[in-house]
Amino acid sequence: MKKFQGVESSNYTQIPNVYFDVIADLTNGEFKVLLYIARRKFGFERDSDNISISQIANGNTKKDGTILDKGTGLSKRQVIKAIKSLVGKRDILKKIGTLKKEELIKIIEANL
Repeated sequence: MKKFQGVESSNYTQIPNVYFDVIADLTNGEFKVLLYIARRKFGFERDSDNISISQIANGNTKKDGTILDKGTGLSKRQVIKAIKSLVGKRDILKKIGTLKKEELIKIIEANL
């Protein structure tokens, strides 16, 4: 594992405090998935986004090989389980598409 190099002052994602208020109610996998989705939603200032199960699990890479993010480190099965659970828990996520291993899911909104 690469040693943490610190944080660039202009490179951050503002996440609403309410995301952290639910930490005690979430499993580690659910929390990782929720933070990944929050980064995509708030970090890129999007109202909705298409995110594949593979991206959540393994991250995103540009065509030239540049790594954009490393994902959650969870297996695809764990990602699907976490998303289904987040949908059921206090309606944290809603309006998502089919959850099959390689299909895109559309995250319309985090309901927090």
